[in-house]
Amino acid sequence: MTSSSMINDDFENVAENLPKADLILTDPPYNRREATHCFKLLAKYAPIVLKDGGSLITIAPHYLMEEAMEIMSGSLKYRWIYSMDQIEGPHPRMAMGIEIMWKPNLHYVKRAYPHGRGFIKDKLVIPRPEKDLHEWQQSEEWARFFISKLTNPGDMVIDPFCGPGTVPAVCKSLKRNCIGIEINERTYQNALERISNYPSR
Repeated sequence: MTSSSMINDDFENVAENLPKADLILTDPPYNRREATHCFKLLAKYAPIVLKDGGSLITIAPHYLMEEAMEIMSGSLKYRWIYSMDQIEGPHPRMAMGIEIMWKPNLHYVKRAYPHGRGFIKDKLVIPRPEKDLHEWQQSEEWARFFISKLTNPGDMVIDPFCGPGTVPAVCKSLKRNCIGIEINERTYQNALERISNYPSR
């Protein structure tokens, strides 16, 4: 029997009391100040939360890539960058004249990546954005791709900046255990309702 649950708190306050995770899958806020703070928390606490061989997958804003990777340097072992392509719009447009069609997903590992997992493609395609519950909401296909490739049924997944509950909801359907942490009370309540109504396979 697996479970998906939520904690209404700051990741920093609960990180050291969380169960050991096979995967941290998350999408920090895109505001520069908040995003920088979240990457610092990941650098500090992901090595504590993850099991040996566990993975961290985090979306990183393009503008923050260099800084985010500098922050993460020395925390976990860098493995790869995955491209999440978004075919249908609307797409954000930067003042520098770039229309963003994809999002980088950084992959870090605690110690050595486990052998025997097989190949994982470094590109996933999201047909259209899902923003019905939150302005920063990510597609369920994003969560399903990484959860199915990097964990097994019964494993523990943690999302420290959970938003509207995409990761716990998908974990419920894939029979993984999951804990989502969300600091905003209203977003937390929306995530709870979503998870409770989400079907199990």
